[in-house]
Amino acid sequence: MVVQYWPGRNRMTKISLTIADGQVKQSLQKAQLAVRNLPDRVIWPIMTEARNEIQTYPDELPEQKYVRTGNRYRATRVQKEGAAFRMISDPRYKYGQTGNPYTLGDAQGQGQAAIHQGRWANMYLEMQKAVEKILEKGREYFRDVLERNGAP
Repeated sequence: MVVQYWPGRNRMTKISLTIADGQVKQSLQKAQLAVRNLPDRVIWPIMTEARNEIQTYPDELPEQKYVRTGNRYRATRVQKEGAAFRMISDPRYKYGQTGNPYTLGDAQGQGQAAIHQGRWANMYLEMQKAVEKILEKGREYFRDVLERNGAP
């Protein structure tokens, strides 16, 4: 380790650290790989599970007159953008209407029509559950990586 100090008006300390131990380098490389793999190994499966829950149609009501089109199912998807994921449900109905937020609720979990509450999933609440699972599974994933390879 090299510590440099420059006295004077703009005092600055600079510390450089060079890792020479091969095991430490290897552990750090495996930890970096674990971080890179986290989206595909942990986040994607949980987001897909949340999408499946959001896509699920509830049982039909007795004497229901509305004929289901399947638009909500087809329009609900997980979009991956780099390491980020976005849940989208944007069906278009006749004359360009969306049905949002009346069916699944809005981004704050509000706006779901009374007829849909308790029948259709609330997208906000499903995403909250997904985030909790991602945090839990992410911790397990990193714990497993560290136990297999040793802490850096």
